[in-house]
Amino acid sequence: MIFYLTLFNLIFIVNKTCGMLNIEFDVKNECSVRLETDHGIETCLNQQCSDFKDPWRVINSHIQDEPCYLHYLKLSFTTYDQLLVFIELQQSSNNRLENFFSNDETKHCMLEIQINKIYPFNENYFLSEDMLNKLGGPIGKIDILQIEILNWYNSTRSVIQIIDNNIVDRQPFQQITIFYPCNFYHTMERLVLAKYLAYQERSSCPSQINVINGDELLISNDETIYIQKYKPINTFQYDDFNKSYNKSDDTNDNKNKSHQSNLFAKIFIIFIIIIGICLLFAYHYYCSSSQSSN
Repeated sequence: MIFYLTLFNLIFIVNKTCGMLNIEFDVKNECSVRLETDHGIETCLNQQCSDFKDPWRVINSHIQDEPCYLHYLKLSFTTYDQLLVFIELQQSSNNRLENFFSNDETKHCMLEIQINKIYPFNENYFLSEDMLNKLGGPIGKIDILQIEILNWYNSTRSVIQIIDNNIVDRQPFQQITIFYPCNFYHTMERLVLAKYLAYQERSSCPSQINVINGDELLISNDETIYIQKYKPINTFQYDDFNKSYNKSDDTNDNKNKSHQSNLFAKIFIIFIIIIGICLLFAYHYYCSSSQSSN
């Protein structure tokens, strides 16, 4: 009996672990969405609303004038500050963004945000706790937040953005995925943050985003000084942004590397589990033989 329970638990763990390595999401047209913009009321399909830059707020989601609830929505902003304005206006309308998302627990709900430029001149500017809680809402219907930043302004005034693991636990999104250009390496990087992890993954571009885990908070100031002092940073002017990156090539390369890493990780985990099952079978056979001889 213990043998079969152990085997069941192993299969369950493999399934959960492999699932966490790569979250697949089915993006499709579900609802028409009404946005309030500088040009008045605009209507778009939920995955095409990024065509309207800098919306003020989402008014409703519908199909033929009947309420419709989203599993996916994509929005686009010229700057990160415009996103912050959208969040405050949506909050002031007493109709939170999560109200337009589905309560269906069998499917993930995802909010994708594309930002053209970010100017990180202040500390605790990027992904603050207050910003995330206002954007995600108190109920937490939106499981996944994906942010893609196309241009990260860098100068002597730029400040390294610190992300505290404790803040990740106190915000509503189950997972936050960030794509952003690393000015030092001239590549598009990906950072994944998930709730209730003892340690978040390290940032691959700490000269721009630095993730602090647990007891590392005690040395965060020294670590920040170290990065600023010893990490050489190329300074890019505003007009040089479009020349600095070939976004499509970098993004495709990083996606291919990510898929390959996930595949190798899954194969390795399955290999370990197979060895474990074989050992359990051998142990079970040995115990059975011993009992028969007695």
